[in-house]
Amino acid sequence: HESFDFYDACRKRQRNKGLYAADQNLEQGNRKNLGAAVTRQNPNGNRRGLECPEERDYYPYWHPTEWRDAAVFTSDTKRCGFYRDESQNVKGKGHCKVTVPGNEATLPPDTQIPNHEEACKQRGGQWEEKEPWAIDPPECLALPESRDNHLGNIGTTGPQYYTWRVPETIKDNDVCVFRLRYNITSSDLGVEKKDGENDPGFDFFRDLDSGFNGDNAKLKGDPKKDFVGMGARVSGPLQ
Repeated sequence: HESFDFYDACRKRQRNKGLYAADQNLEQGNRKNLGAAVTRQNPNGNRRGLECPEERDYYPYWHPTEWRDAAVFTSDTKRCGFYRDESQNVKGKGHCKVTVPGNEATLPPDTQIPNHEEACKQRGGQWEEKEPWAIDPPECLALPESRDNHLGNIGTTGPQYYTWRVPETIKDNDVCVFRLRYNITSSDLGVEKKDGENDPGFDFFRDLDSGFNGDNAKLKGDPKKDFVGMGARVSGPLQ
């Protein structure tokens, strides 16, 4: 449901290389030429409609988006202020306007559109701020608990639901698309302090970044391990 220009800018813009990618090589082969269309969850740069994978996988996003935010559900409501303040509903988002060579669908990394203001100006580009939508910030609510990987009823109350009041700012007879995203910040891997003990102060939302990529990845692809801890002949090795 996004526009072609939205997707085209995504694949021609440098991806955020400060993000956690575990041990996946996002620079392999043609991946490096697909910009922000390549993420940890979309390492091959596959196209699904005209969505921007980086914008889809990370919230709140740091560049302009075509979406308005209605509500955010989180397991940590201390983050609600951050989600609401950073929403494009109320905060402008910047992007770089710069001439790129040729008319190719993808670009090599050194000619991709810079993703921050300093690099944009160094390339002779102009950093533009897109105005916020000037609507209310999204509602932020605690996420009800349910069993892992369970998308049915929660507790004894039936399915999870959200009652959305259609804003008066939506004009009569407008055609609207409602998008639901499920993003997760996993704490399934232990992060150790220097003494070898797990660090209880480590915040996977804030602290899990590119410093844990490649050889430093704590959880590698297709691991074989007794994750349940009941012994190799009972619960492991699992893959």
